[in-house]
Amino acid sequence: MTQSTTLSAPLRLLVRLPLWQQILIGLALGVAAGMAFGADAQLLAPIGTLFLNAIKMLIVPLVFVSLVAGITSMQDSAKIGRISLKTIIIYLVTTAFAVSIGLLFGALFTPGEGMNMVASGSEQAKQAPSLVSILVGLVPANPVTAFAEGNILQIIVFALTAGVVGSHGAEVLLPLAGVIGVIYLASIAHVLLVYGGLLGLLARLNPLRFFQGIAPALAVAFSTSSSSGTLPVSIECARKNLGVSEGVAGFVLPVGATINMDGTAIYQGVLALFIAQAFDIDLSAGQYAMIILTATLASIGTAGIPGAGLIMLGLVLTAAGLPLEGVALIAGIDRILDMARTTVNVAGDLMTTTLVGRSEQELDRAVYDASNKE
Repeated sequence: MTQSTTLSAPLRLLVRLPLWQQILIGLALGVAAGMAFGADAQLLAPIGTLFLNAIKMLIVPLVFVSLVAGITSMQDSAKIGRISLKTIIIYLVTTAFAVSIGLLFGALFTPGEGMNMVASGSEQAKQAPSLVSILVGLVPANPVTAFAEGNILQIIVFALTAGVVGSHGAEVLLPLAGVIGVIYLASIAHVLLVYGGLLGLLARLNPLRFFQGIAPALAVAFSTSSSSGTLPVSIECARKNLGVSEGVAGFVLPVGATINMDGTAIYQGVLALFIAQAFDIDLSAGQYAMIILTATLASIGTAGIPGAGLIMLGLVLTAAGLPLEGVALIAGIDRILDMARTTVNVAGDLMTTTLVGRSEQELDRAVYDASNKE
């Protein structure tokens, strides 16, 4: 046996593995390379940057083409209206559940308790805006300006991180491991209980088959932190593994990649409570209600790209009367949190697509029941 044959055997085996397993292997190898080579591993960073830039470049045309294909494949205009209404209602309900679960887990595990942070005068939160101004503010008059302001907020955050650590000491970073764990636990609970429960109760479908069928999409979402970038894999999973029709998958999934951000809602709920605990702020019932409302609305306006949830967190904190300075506490771990919330977002998109397809008799049950093949 030649050396080339020996080397190619593992490669052939790797290619035969399902996509989600290949991605998980890639993640493990990436972590190993980072630990082995340290700072020198940054030489590989441009490859990942190029890949993410390519994804972002394709998002707008991909969503547009998918929507057009989905709508044109449905000849009945009344069906389009029904599907739209069902989609929006499910997304809003599950998002409200998500932020509530985030608040519940934040209250149970209290990851920010004992930090005793004190907001500086310049970073005290402004008075919470009215509900009307929140709703109106979701649609910017100038999207270019809104995007630019988002970048400014990010820049301010990383200007604040050094100041927070310098003022309060490195010990403020220790509870961050706890908040990561809380967000991941809340995300898992939401996916299993809410998504699995809705599939079992409303659609009478086996949740295990669903999770097996969407594994490739979840792996891509976790590794790229982009729900929009995962859209091609999500559509393939919906059609080939779950049996959803082309029309429903092509319409519901692009809409979900744009407005359905359950993972972001969990993230905002947990972090709002974490920041309140860190600054020793007792939240009133009104503030809890404002967090739920604002996080639900803000998640709808969050772009399906890496890092977008950090920007929207500032809106939630301001609406609830919490210190904006708290954003700086979690800026350094946002990428880790982004991986979890994107995975939840994609799972929610596919769950809603499955529910809508089932209710419209646009789901092939034989294909769905065989989705455990991967």
